[in-house]
Amino acid sequence: MKKTTIFVSLTVLTLFLLSCEEDVEPPHIQGRIQVSTGGDFKFDGDLAKKGTDYFGYCEKDGDNFKFEIGHNDSAHVSGASEIYVYVNGVKGPPQEGVFDGTGKPKKDQSYYTTFSSVRIINTNTFTVKNSEWSDKCDVELWATPIDGELTPETKNKFKHYVRINCSGISAESSNSKDAILSSFNIEMYFSHC
Repeated sequence: MKKTTIFVSLTVLTLFLLSCEEDVEPPHIQGRIQVSTGGDFKFDGDLAKKGTDYFGYCEKDGDNFKFEIGHNDSAHVSGASEIYVYVNGVKGPPQEGVFDGTGKPKKDQSYYTTFSSVRIINTNTFTVKNSEWSDKCDVELWATPIDGELTPETKNKFKHYVRINCSGISAESSNSKDAILSSFNIEMYFSHC
């Protein structure tokens, strides 16, 4: 009797837990990353640690935002045709509304904010700390959409938009003293973070 009661209790508990699981969609990205060391990378797909279009994740923590995007994880980027980017500490809160009245993302210095660090791996590994390049690097816009705003190319819904521009920097590679990163641009739409 005692074994039957335990079995029934475990079965009910298991069914309850299974019924509570939500169908959680993986994070989705759409956008582009450009680096001066040679590369213009377009992204449109899902993020996860394995088994999806791209490696990575995105996460909003209070008023801050961070994300990791790559064709592979940081240890397995295999050359110039792949890239890995980790952006930490985009400062918020995010702006409300992404687009100006012409359908283009807003461009106004009053929206500028900062990030803590960016790590880029392509053929070399670069780390850009905002504390070293604050006069050359900006998060030009971190925003959440208002009702009706969709990604420009595919007209999809999204939750966050980030545009980062660094130019005029001279970040040395950690694995090659001859490699210098002089600029990078990131423009990305995120959903399901």
